Amino acid sequence: MQPEGFGAFAPLFEDSIAYLTLLNCDHGSKDAIALVMKCCAAVSNPYRDICQLLRQPNWRPNLVGAVAIAALGHDPEATSQLWVTIDRGSWVTPQLAATAFLRDPQFTDHALERLQRGAMRSAKAASSLVHLLQRLPPRSGRVIVSPTSAEINKLLNEDKDSSGKIAECWLIALTRNLGALGVSL
Repeated sequence: MQPEGFGAFAPLFEDSIAYLTLLNCDHGSKDAIALVMKCCAAVSNPYRDICQLLRQPNWRPNLVGAVAIAALGHDPEATSQLWVTIDRGSWVTPQLAATAFLRDPQFTDHALERLQRGAMRSAKAASSLVHLLQRLPPRSGRVIVSPTSAEINKLLNEDKDSSGKIAECWLIALTRNLGALGVSL
């Protein structure tokens, strides 16, 4: 991928593996998240470049785009592109789903829509969304999601990566790092 495909976020990929620390959001990721925030501040509209990252077929720019959304907050176009990337499938789908959980004010509706229409192609996506939805309190006295459909159960059983746990652990680590950097959630 050419550096210009990364837009304002090129510093995360040039002569650096900063983006790799974002994969687990562990102890080394705070500096990379700060760099993502610096890249966001360097342009008048970072969401344009974020959408460009999310359109890439490679998981690396998808991950950086997700962290940028998490650091900045909700933008309708970027959030829509985030869901398109989840639907398309990405190696970092659990991280993308966690970002949607964190920043999409309509996460529940968007996640349920995908699970209920039976259009899930990815075991990673299904597992991540079910796990994240189960973190939410019931709405209006009803259960948010119950993986009872045969198709959803089949996908959940196919998830060999424990994607739901990845999504939750990444969400917790990202939230902790963003808080340490002064980002309100």
